[in-house]
Amino acid sequence: MTLRDLFRDKDRRYLLLTASLAFLALGTSQALYGPLYPWFRESLSLSGSAVGLIASFHFFGATVAVLAAGFVLRRTGFKPVIVAGACIFSAGYAGFAASTLWGGILASALLLGLGFGTLVSFNLFIDDYFGPLGAAALNLTNMFFGIGAILGPLLAGASLSLGGHRLAFLAGGAVALLLLAMTLRLRQHHPVAETDRSGAGTALAGTVVFLVFLALYIAAEASASNWIPTSLTRNHTPPVVASTMAMVWLAVSAGRLAAVPLSVHVAPHVMVLGSAGCATAMFLLARFEPAAPLAYIATGFFMGPVYPATVSWIRRVFPSRAARVAAAVMAGGGLGGIFGPPLVGAVTDSFSTAEIPLAIALILVIALLTGLGITLFFPLRPIPAGRTGPSGRERDTPRGDQEGIGLVLPVVPGPVPGSDSRD
Repeated sequence: MTLRDLFRDKDRRYLLLTASLAFLALGTSQALYGPLYPWFRESLSLSGSAVGLIASFHFFGATVAVLAAGFVLRRTGFKPVIVAGACIFSAGYAGFAASTLWGGILASALLLGLGFGTLVSFNLFIDDYFGPLGAAALNLTNMFFGIGAILGPLLAGASLSLGGHRLAFLAGGAVALLLLAMTLRLRQHHPVAETDRSGAGTALAGTVVFLVFLALYIAAEASASNWIPTSLTRNHTPPVVASTMAMVWLAVSAGRLAAVPLSVHVAPHVMVLGSAGCATAMFLLARFEPAAPLAYIATGFFMGPVYPATVSWIRRVFPSRAARVAAAVMAGGGLGGIFGPPLVGAVTDSFSTAEIPLAIALILVIALLTGLGITLFFPLRPIPAGRTGPSGRERDTPRGDQEGIGLVLPVVPGPVPGSDSRD
């Protein structure tokens, strides 16, 4: 198995293209809100806390959708869930573009969040479809989320320069409609059936521990996004701060791209813990002001592969329960975005903004310890044998998975993974 197998047939290439567009759209939508807050606040005469409800409604919708999709797709397969997500996502954009009343804007944020959370199922789709190449495919497609996060503020700025928010959401809606059209051409694919009914307790414990790990990681990621600018403003000019943040997001995408070839040979838990460990070291380096801009950019590079590789890690630990476990972990892990930034903010209140990188590094250290515990008590397991698609060909299983451990994943000779019908 080589990296070329990611693109071996047109179904795989089309799935990767569609998922890449989806993550580009998701990254753009998430980054639109912040730059538009001042406009919403002024035009609708709202308080800061009221404007913040936009993100709250979006987050609530996304959380509900991630959980619901994880259960529904086991019965319907991936395509209906993905198509429904694209429909709801488009409706959310249309609502934002048409709304002039506060209630309509909140309803649109809820719709956009529901679509967002449903489309996150692309992570499960890709990992299940590509089998041992899942981590590589996830890093490749998730790379576009970071690009979207850069485009979002630019789109919002262009819209505001023309006098309002509508252009931003009309443009986003056009991309969402294109995504909807592309999802309609995806082939149906069903996740692996749950065959192990005896390990429910182990699966529950694993879900909780993975959820804690991902919540801690997302807490660090969200804290970095929110507090790096404050950290840099102590000794750096506004242009340096702005360019550093843009470079951090580019570095996230670069890190995911660099992880694509590595993921073919490196086990997902090694990728996750190694990347998080390097990011922790870079946050510690950022404590020294002259090195802070470059150190923060490096943290983006190393943090990039963590989330996609974690999704793949879950499937390697619970191969027959991956959809359900991963959905719960992704939904619950998002809580880290709630408690992380306020926690770091409390550190700045008690000490100073100079301690921001140390606070984020401490969160990552706790996450690393949790991850090490997972490797000790929840070893990798074989991907179920005989997993076939419409073509009747079975997926490969790396020896690293069969043995339940291993840094490098050599490949068992055999047919190409994920030869089932695709998107």
